[in-house]
Amino acid sequence: MSVHQSERGGTLWVAVERAAQQLFWLVLFVILAPILGPRAYGQFALVMVFIGFCELILIEAAVEALVSLDVAARGHVGTATLVNAAVALVVGAAAWLLAEPFARAFDDPELVTIAHAMAPLPLISALTAAPIGMLRRDRAFRPLALRSIIGLASGAVVGIAAALSGHGVWALVLQTLVQRTVELGILWAAQPSAIALGWSRAHWGDMAHFARNVTVSRAMYWMAGQAPRLVIGYLLGPVALGLFTLAGRASDVLLQIVVLPRTIVARIELIGDRAEPVRFEARLRAMTRETALFAFPTAIGAAAVMPQLFALWLDHRWFDGLAATQLMLLSAIPLLGFFACTAGLMAANRPDLEARVSVWQSVSNTLVTLATAWFGLTAVTAAMLVRLVALLPLAVRQLSSAASIRAVTLVEGTLPILIAATIMGVVTYATDLYVPLPASAALQLALLVVEGVALYLAALFVIDRSLVGLLIKQTLTIVKRG
Repeated sequence: MSVHQSERGGTLWVAVERAAQQLFWLVLFVILAPILGPRAYGQFALVMVFIGFCELILIEAAVEALVSLDVAARGHVGTATLVNAAVALVVGAAAWLLAEPFARAFDDPELVTIAHAMAPLPLISALTAAPIGMLRRDRAFRPLALRSIIGLASGAVVGIAAALSGHGVWALVLQTLVQRTVELGILWAAQPSAIALGWSRAHWGDMAHFARNVTVSRAMYWMAGQAPRLVIGYLLGPVALGLFTLAGRASDVLLQIVVLPRTIVARIELIGDRAEPVRFEARLRAMTRETALFAFPTAIGAAAVMPQLFALWLDHRWFDGLAATQLMLLSAIPLLGFFACTAGLMAANRPDLEARVSVWQSVSNTLVTLATAWFGLTAVTAAMLVRLVALLPLAVRQLSSAASIRAVTLVEGTLPILIAATIMGVVTYATDLYVPLPASAALQLALLVVEGVALYLAALFVIDRSLVGLLIKQTLTIVKRG
């Protein structure tokens, strides 16, 4: 198999993994949301503000540190696992001990038992980092995808059974614990060489610089995502937080399926070109453009038809989150730029600059939330979108300096795509508002989707015919490899 085929195969398996994650979430949400309501999702989100620390920070720091090494020895694996496990135990103990004051702060006694039940999750998640890192080093994305699919399926069965039995928010708790435990077992079976525990100062020295910068970066991204949840939960209550969680998850579904698979693989592919700025720039530009071809119309089109989706799937308890969901979907457009910058900076071996960008993200998102949450959920999500657009040029400038490439390389290939997707979105949304459609919400949705696809292809054809050819080529490649 050629290197190019290997890269495409890796992207496909990452895409399969991300798609499975979001599909299972969607199915679970469609089943559980009418049963549990937004309050249960808000309670669960509040507890996961702290428990989720390990999900993003500890795992990614260890994984990226292992991937960045020229040679990863068993001592690196054992040291990374030991450090991760120690920090996870501290986080789990803190979650247990602080559960009562946390529940009093939010005036919700049920948060105590939820936090206690979730306290083991940091350790379970931290132990997955080493096998994930070693599998990524080997570009073995297939077992990573299978571990997600099997873990999600196992958790889904338990979660649905608990919800149907009337256990409320505990359906979400049990689903998560079962999923993570099954995933850990599968990872250890797939990469037994990553089961190691020990300490080596020399091996820690090889990873420490990279791990520290990634930890800062991911901690900031964690704060950027979780601090607003605390603010919204405290000021607006668990119901509003449940609606905000839905809005954020809608955007996350899009990013996980359409954007992250390509940027994760690109982060590894670009390493070989970091000494050649011209090739580095060309590969990064191509990756960004190819991803935008699917991401931009999906984000804008989904926002346009979201009223129909709400009418089909959700009851009246969720309708106040419609505008927030549309705005969060649109945030995927600037976020593609941030993910491309992250891939480029990490490949250029500049995690310090990536950490700097993440600090800007975290601080600005927290300040924006504090300033606008008083005005309601729609206001705060609109402000978040504006913040992303304003910060993106600063992130692009950091990448341009680190990799010696032109700052406009991420823009020039995607601007025509954004224009075509915007035309499609505006016309489709206007059709939904002003054109009489069949009474059936499902049929209305189908007609709007067909119209959106046709409009997007027509707009691309008028603006740049080569983009239509590239879109067809990428689609055929996905279908062929699927």
